[in-house]
Amino acid sequence: MHIPDGLLDPYTIIATYGIAILILSYTIMRYRSMVSEFEIAKIAGLASSIFVAQLIKWPVPGGSTLHFVGGGLAGIVSGPLGGFIVMATVLAVQTFIFHDGGITAFGANIISAGVIGVWCSYLVYTFLKKTRAPFYIATFIAGYLSTVLTGLTAGFILGLSGEILGSNLYNLRITPTVMFVTHALLGPLEGLITMGVAEYIRSRNPLILFEGGRA
Repeated sequence: MHIPDGLLDPYTIIATYGIAILILSYTIMRYRSMVSEFEIAKIAGLASSIFVAQLIKWPVPGGSTLHFVGGGLAGIVSGPLGGFIVMATVLAVQTFIFHDGGITAFGANIISAGVIGVWCSYLVYTFLKKTRAPFYIATFIAGYLSTVLTGLTAGFILGLSGEILGSNLYNLRITPTVMFVTHALLGPLEGLITMGVAEYIRSRNPLILFEGGRA
């Protein structure tokens, strides 16, 4: 859900950058005390895979793009802290090296994909595991929510900025709805991909998957 340059107002840019920096700083401090060589290898491999998967994208009305997110998978494999670092790394490489996503929108993109996309889907995944829901259902729903909630958050940020700028092309009446509908249509595909990859990892080496108490 890459928001490009030129769509966010200065207030939203400053606010989203501030929030993203605070969350990133907190996550790095927490994660640094728990990290191991194994976790670093997981993050590197997962970030590389998600980066490649996100190269396939389609433009959607409202100033963004439609593509695989990977936040649900990142949380399932690396946990909420590691998953956030995975998504922040992917977005940083895309933004500052490949210019995929606006530099001014970097904070907003981290919030939508790294915070909401990872944490919300991970919390739902954890809740479903506690209710003893089948693994394939928990991972499918996590993947589905990853793309839907990321798109909805990006749409809300865009819409709010459009209201501030007085735009008739993107605002709170248009953009959140468009982003929700388009990403809800992509959601089942991301759910299936997340479910398939997580099930494959579990069948080959379940220790790769994140468990409570491990970073």
